[in-house]
Order: sequence, then C-alpha cells, then structure tokens
Amino acid sequence: MSVFTVALTNSITVKTPTDTQTGVTEAQGTLDINPLTGAKADPSSQRTVYVMGPNRIMRELHDGETFTDCNYWKQFDFITCTTDDGSTWDNATGTSSNLPYAESFTVADTATTYLAANTADILTDTGSVALYTRIRNLGASSSVTIRLNGLTGVEFTLDGTEDMIFEMNDMTISKIEVKVPTSGAVESPIEIFCLVRSPINS
Repeated sequence: MSVFTVALTNSITVKTPTDTQTGVTEAQGTLDINPLTGAKADPSSQRTVYVMGPNRIMRELHDGETFTDCNYWKQFDFITCTTDDGSTWDNATGTSSNLPYAESFTVADTATTYLAANTADILTDTGSVALYTRIRNLGASSSVTIRLNGLTGVEFTLDGTEDMIFEMNDMTISKIEVKVPTSGAVESPIEIFCLVRSPINS
C-alpha cells in the first residue's frame, strides 16, 4: 500500500493593507497560535477535514496525519504521497489495479521443515492476498513440498523444472512455504510471482 501525509496547513498569498498589489505569503489561517509567544503549531492540532474514501466511507483526516491506503488519495492536493506502491486508481470503476509481488530463495537440501527463510508471506508483506500465483522449481532433479496459507491439508509436491500456476481468482493465497521431502535431497532454487489485490482501507 501507499503511504500518505495530510497537509491541511499550507502557505498561501494574501493581501494586506500595506501590500495591496503583490500580496505576501503567510501560513494559512490563525488556528493553533500560542497567544503568549505567537508561535504557530505545525502540524495543526485543530485543523481536520472529512473526506469520502474509496469505499464511500467518510474518513476524518487530521493535519500532519500519516496513513496507508490505495492510490485513490493521490487526487487530493492537500494529501502528499510519501511512498507509492505503483498501483493506479480508476474512478470510473471504483477499483485499484493489482500489484506485482515476487520472491525467490534456495531451499537447502537439509530443510525438511518449513522455515521462515523459505517462505513468501504475502499477507504480512503487502497487507493483502494473491489472486494469481506462479511457483517455479528451478532445481534440475529435486522435488519440493509446498504448503499454502499455512494449512497442513493444503500441500503438494512440485518436481524439478516444473511450475504450478493458480490462475486469476482460482484461489486467494496469503502464504507459500517450501521444504524438501527428505534430508539429503538436492537443493532447489524457487521463484514465486504473484498479482496481489491492492487493499483499500476506507
């Protein structure tokens, strides 16, 4: 997901009695000014706005707030995208494009149990699930055992140089774990490519 920062306090050009032609630049509004020092709080502790989100839910945004969501929010001038996940938002359909996700690792010949180093944790990494998945065993002669979504009953064997493809919407996959069936097997390089549903948080 992308990361956004709310910037409701901005600098604007205003007219003053002594500068009626060119104007001067000053901080927008007079909220949050300390009456003793004249200092202005930045970000504002009072300035908020309600904006309808991508799921047609009203969201309260505070000045200086940081949040994660889909790129629907890039259309607002007072919201800055600080980390872009590369997805696109379509206002006509109300949908966000899917995101690519790739992982690769080599399963050692002694890895007879599921290890974190041999795991693609899609849900943890992206906050969403894969709609399309391709798993490739690049090992020339060794098979591997693959477990999906952390479920003991959802395991299968993938032989060397073979692929397993789950087409779009065949099933949603949140985690892929790989091990060798027996100790002493040949190590196997694994490549995983997915299309992940771009999550929408509001």
